[in-house]
Amino acid sequence: MQQPPAQYPPQPQAPQSNKALIALILGVVGFLMCGPFTAIPGIFIAKSELDGIKSGALPPTNKQMAEIAFWINIAVTAIYVLGICAFFALFGGLGVLGGLSSMG
Repeated sequence: MQQPPAQYPPQPQAPQSNKALIALILGVVGFLMCGPFTAIPGIFIAKSELDGIKSGALPPTNKQMAEIAFWINIAVTAIYVLGICAFFALFGGLGVLGGLSSMG
């Protein structure tokens, strides 16, 4: 008679995280309408996910999505900051700030 194969208890799995998806959504929303107001929190969320993966606390299944979200959020923030700088450099803020200083 053969003995049945040894059964091992299931290995504990690292908790799944949705941070990479949330960061990606924040980056897309930031690109479409909210700019750095959603992109900057997206940077921190994606970095948190990447740090968790690097330390082994989270499974590496979302690593690629977290990296993409991180760089999209960086790009969105840079685009909006450069756009604002270009606006003030080219148009001088359309006289908004200049008009306030000449009122005195």
